Amino acid sequence: MFKGLDDIYVWHALCGGWGGVGPGATHLKAKVTSLSLSPGLDGTMDDLAVVKIVEGGIGLVHPDQAGDFYDSMHSYLASAGITGVKVDVIQEYGGRVDLTKNYYDGLSKSLVKNLHGTNLISSMQQCNDFFFLGTKQISMGRVGDDFWFQDPNGDPDGVFWLQGVHMIHCSYNSMWMGQIIHPDWDMFQSDHVCAKFHAGSRAICGGPVYVSDSLGGHDFDILKKLVHPDGTIPKCHHFALRTRDCLFKNPLFDQKTVLKIWNFNKVPE
Repeated sequence: MFKGLDDIYVWHALCGGWGGVGPGATHLKAKVTSLSLSPGLDGTMDDLAVVKIVEGGIGLVHPDQAGDFYDSMHSYLASAGITGVKVDVIQEYGGRVDLTKNYYDGLSKSLVKNLHGTNLISSMQQCNDFFFLGTKQISMGRVGDDFWFQDPNGDPDGVFWLQGVHMIHCSYNSMWMGQIIHPDWDMFQSDHVCAKFHAGSRAICGGPVYVSDSLGGHDFDILKKLVHPDGTIPKCHHFALRTRDCLFKNPLFDQKTVLKIWNFNKVPE
C-alpha cells in the first residue's frame, strides 16, 4: 500500500493515548483514574510524561475489555496498511494483578492476530511488570532514556552531557536487559551536533538504526555510512557490551574513564 516502504509503524501508548482513553470516546468502558507515584519512581529523575499523568490522571479501559481495546486499534491500523506499532509509556499503573495481566495478554494476542506476531517496538518499558508479562510476543525494547536533542532545562552545555548519559545508560542496561529482550538504543537526528557520536554507537549497538529527522533535516553523508549501497543496514551479531576496563567504572562522573563498547561483525576487518 505504501510504495517503496517495507513497513509502516504507528506510535501509541500502552493505554491508547498518552493520557489514556477518554470516557465515552469509544464503545469501551473507560474512566479517568487518579494515581500516585511509587517511592521508587518518585526517587528518580522528573519525567514530563509521568508528571502530566499524575496531574490529570489517566483514562483506563476496564481490564475485562483489554483484548477488545487492542484488537480494535490494531485491526483498524492493519486494514490501513500499517504493519507494526511502537508502544510507549509502558509503565506500572498499579492494580498489577488484574490490570497488568489483562493488558499484556490483550496486547500479545492482538500482535499475533493483527501485526505479524512480533512487529512491536517497546518504549519506557523498564519495569518488572513488562519483563515478566510483556515479553511473550515482544522481543525488542529500549534500554535507555530518550534521545534528547536539547537540554529540557535550556542549558546550552547540557545537550552535550545528555548524549554521554544516553550512551552510558544504554551500554549498562544492555548487559542485563539483553538477556530478555533485544536492546534498542532509540532513534537520533542526523543533523544534531552530536550526530556522529550517535551514529557510531548505533552502528555497533546491534539493535535497530532509525532516525527522527525533520523533513529536509537529513545529513546524508552520515546516513550513507550506516547502510549498504542498497539501503540495507549491516548488523552486528550481538548487542554491544562495555569493555572490561570500564565495566565497573563511572565514565560520566569520575573524569578519567573513557566509555568503550564493542561488538562482533560477521565480516572481519
